[in-house]
Amino acid sequence: PTTKRGGPGLVKDRIKAAHERNLEIKEHLKMRASDAAQKRKERLSEARLNICRGRANLIANRIRAMINIGTNRHKRHENLVARVDEFYNNKLAPIGYTLDNYDDLKAEIEANKANVQTLLESAKTAGVEFDCESDDPKGQAEAFKEDMKALIDAIKEYKTSIRNYVTAVHGLAKEARLDKLSPSLSPVLTSEVTP
Repeated sequence: PTTKRGGPGLVKDRIKAAHERNLEIKEHLKMRASDAAQKRKERLSEARLNICRGRANLIANRIRAMINIGTNRHKRHENLVARVDEFYNNKLAPIGYTLDNYDDLKAEIEANKANVQTLLESAKTAGVEFDCESDDPKGQAEAFKEDMKALIDAIKEYKTSIRNYVTAVHGLAKEARLDKLSPSLSPVLTSEVTP
């Protein structure tokens, strides 16, 4: 049997071929869309990585500045405690003016100082380890922020314990000054007072 050009068998073959081609086209489009999505995702992550790299210096400078601020505050507080200690031990204690809770105040200062030092070291480590190409740079930045918030709170507690100590020594110094002035005042006699 001969089939004509437009015979039913040829049309069915062409329809079948068209369906197969349609499936191939759809599969190719899906693959192309998938590849495009993957490339967009890579471009997006690459773009984010480029942004992070661009901001890396800014982030590193901010980390260094925050660590320097914390370190400088800590040093100032240590110097203040040393000066007050020197005054207490060299001026007040030798003449008999002592604080009953001196050991407790100093222990509180030392405990808070240890907390500050530990958090400073943790913040330095977190700041130095920051890398845009790590698995989770955002997580590293968040960890550093948490360390800095904890450091700020620890510095506040440290400052409060120092303030309590300074206030106690200051009150003791006032008491010593008043006691020193009182005996030196000569009593005023009523007959010497002129109206």
